[in-house]
Amino acid sequence: MVPFDEGMPNAERAQASPLDFCPEAPAVTAIAAIAAALASPDGQDGAAGAHPNGAQTAPARG
Repeated sequence: MVPFDEGMPNAERAQASPLDFCPEAPAVTAIAAIAAALASPDGQDGAAGAHPNGAQTAPARG
């Protein structure tokens, strides 16, 4: 689940990608975890803490 996050509308108002505007935001972290799970061959988050821009993030809470 992707949580509500004020960083998303703030990024949109700034005309910036949320990944660039607020890379540590809860929604960005959740989306990164979903992407990692989808990219993994077994459907599991094999890259916990991996972030598309190389930043380290906490695993999504679920």
